[in-house]
Amino acid sequence: MDELPRFAVSLKVEQDIHYSIISELLNRQGILCERWSEDAEYSCTIGQDVEFQIEEIEAHFERLAGISDQLYIEDKLSSVPLDDFAENLAESVKQFLFGKGLPYVRIANWPNFEPACAIITHDIDTLNNPPAGKGVEFAKYAMTRKVKKQPYNDNIQNIKDIENKHGINASFYFFPDYGKHQAHFKTILGQLDKKDEIALHGTQHSFQSAATLEKEKKELENITGIKIVGTRQHGLNFMVPHTWRYQEKAGLEYDLTHSYNDKFGFRAGTCLPFHPFDSLIKERFDILELPTSYMDWTALHHGMDYSAMMMKIKELCAVVEQHNGVFIPIFHNMYINEKSHPDVTKSFDDTTKYLKEKKYWITTARECTAWWKKRENVKLDISFDSNALTVNSDTRIPIEIFYPDGKIKRVIVESGKKTEIIND
Repeated sequence: MDELPRFAVSLKVEQDIHYSIISELLNRQGILCERWSEDAEYSCTIGQDVEFQIEEIEAHFERLAGISDQLYIEDKLSSVPLDDFAENLAESVKQFLFGKGLPYVRIANWPNFEPACAIITHDIDTLNNPPAGKGVEFAKYAMTRKVKKQPYNDNIQNIKDIENKHGINASFYFFPDYGKHQAHFKTILGQLDKKDEIALHGTQHSFQSAATLEKEKKELENITGIKIVGTRQHGLNFMVPHTWRYQEKAGLEYDLTHSYNDKFGFRAGTCLPFHPFDSLIKERFDILELPTSYMDWTALHHGMDYSAMMMKIKELCAVVEQHNGVFIPIFHNMYINEKSHPDVTKSFDDTTKYLKEKKYWITTARECTAWWKKRENVKLDISFDSNALTVNSDTRIPIEIFYPDGKIKRVIVESGKKTEIIND
């Protein structure tokens, strides 16, 4: 074959919603595709060369729209059926191309071919954490606070000591009114690294009010002088699909709320970022949902000790690593204190150490969102002649090339430069 078309894969489906769902799943697998047209030629057409079941697509729509609790009911939240389906579909495309003697090209999930991504998040529910212990120690702190009008410890420095030790940055979610009621709020912000993210922790009721959510975002931006791009609603409060609508209207680019309080795992059946769907009008949202899968509060309310916490964290990470996904835990500032919550504090420290050892891309939610949007919007021109694959890209992007003979090549394609890859 002299040349592949710009889009090697097309989708041949009748309904717009089915096209939107499948293209979302394929895009997350790093496969660029377009809707089938009789006027164009394609290397592979899904719905013709590669088949799928409409019933499966509709089940995955319910997960992407947040209206299915099947995994919760069946206690299968450590499974990721949405990712399994997408990977199987991608594998079918790959095998079809191999049958034609063509390579299979995909965009890597993460910037430098990392095995997985991790986003450490901190919900800052309070800036006044009472000291551990009772009696003399507590009385001493209470008197100091009363006389000097100082707040209790906020534990932010405890968090940063651990993160600085491991050389990582995190995303911090603040209520919008801290600047009004906490004189030391700006001092706290000063403890954060410039690469840390400051984001919105939506208050108890803003999940059900577009006006309130917009007001809270603006308040936090005014206090911090920083553009706020993401949120997690307090208490994981959420109203499908309205909260996503309100978040988009407020100008937010990502959310991390769509998970469960009382169980660990992947609520939507995926460990990858995804665009949720509006269940009422059956359209894809622009906002990105980042799948939170672990929370320290949940561990404490299950009575878990350090060993049980680490076992659960590593169980979730094993799923993430298998699917080249993202691990997103919540560690509240109120629990990062060796005196009051030694097990949570140690699990936070050792989780960070584990992620570093496993070579995760540890980043902020802001940076992950920026990367994912860049990845899904990249424009690639691909041509294939004999053993040479030529790629043009409008942005720097990592690609993986799988050949029928079993060879795999990983190449960073530079922006605006023609990259030629030889299968030698």
